[in-house]
Amino acid sequence: MVRKLYGLLANPVAHSKSPVMQQAAFAALSYDAVYVPFDVQPEMFATAVAGLRAINVAGFNVSMPYKQRIMAYLDEVDEDAQTLQSVNTVVHQNGKWLGYSTDGLGFWRSLPAGKYSRVVILGAGGAARAIIATGLQQAGVSEITVFNRVSMNFTEHATDLRHLADIELQDLADESNLAKALQQADLLVNTTSVGMRDATSPLTREQMALLSDQATVVDIIYRDAPTTFLELAGQRPKQNGLPMLIAQGAASFEIWTGMQPNIAVMQRAVKKG
Repeated sequence: MVRKLYGLLANPVAHSKSPVMQQAAFAALSYDAVYVPFDVQPEMFATAVAGLRAINVAGFNVSMPYKQRIMAYLDEVDEDAQTLQSVNTVVHQNGKWLGYSTDGLGFWRSLPAGKYSRVVILGAGGAARAIIATGLQQAGVSEITVFNRVSMNFTEHATDLRHLADIELQDLADESNLAKALQQADLLVNTTSVGMRDATSPLTREQMALLSDQATVVDIIYRDAPTTFLELAGQRPKQNGLPMLIAQGAASFEIWTGMQPNIAVMQRAVKKG
């Protein structure tokens, strides 16, 4: 079998754990493939995509800021990805490039076993929409409330949410609505970038204290050190974005190869890398 080429299209890409994770998954199944990170500048995007097609790449992941932009270059886009206007996985199949989104599926697969009836999400970008769209298909989820700071994109995000799931976007500064939602939440998810590079948090200690002790707290940021958001969660069940990264990567692997990857191998690779 000729060695197959897979990769990651993003900017920046140096921080990504996907290459070491996917390479380990290939090796564990003796699948002759190599996974390469491609750091592509925005002005070179079209040239880079043409190059991937020219060398007959077998598939690739897409990360920020190209999850929507890549769609114009694909032959077909999965219905869920089309709805989200976001693609993170591309596979070359029968001469065509097909696009999928595994972000939402990866998130829900990564959660500890439990019942998540009332969900509160902070942020309304692509990751949030993927989590929402898949969450509405999950057994037991009855209510999803989304909060975002009012900014120049607030109206656009609000429109996207109404079209996606008939959800009204709430102002994160509305302390009364936020307090009510937090008190009832079984699951709290931060999808914003707040806290990625510093000690800030989208919620205060007092706001986090409104959660029940049994509520699960997730920050999809996957830096090595805990974010302030997760530190404020105290002893509640909590996790960062690594389990989501692994689960969505495993779903991508299945799309590319038709095989189930070894999750334990992927987990070890991520921790080492």
